[in-house]
Amino acid sequence: MSQLTLPAGTKYAILTTEIAPRPDKKTGVLPTEEEQAKWQRVRPIMNELLQEAGLTKVAEDKILVTEIRGPLEDGWETKVQSFAHRVLKAAAGVKP
Repeated sequence: MSQLTLPAGTKYAILTTEIAPRPDKKTGVLPTEEEQAKWQRVRPIMNELLQEAGLTKVAEDKILVTEIRGPLEDGWETKVQSFAHRVLKAAAGVKP
């Protein structure tokens, strides 16, 4: 991404996979969004690099995986389809 050369204002979208949060073994409590953010740094770093290059984000989402190598979360197909629709609308200049 550091060698990316696109005109300022170019639109981009990010769809990543992330490990689904698991409850704490002792308390059974799921980690908060803030706690999860400590471990999930890919999207923020990608956004930072792309925005520093002058690009414009039009969509961002994640698909959860239950283990390192999958499977994907239930309903992932619907999430991907929704993401694709948002990207297509943005490409056509339609506001969300």
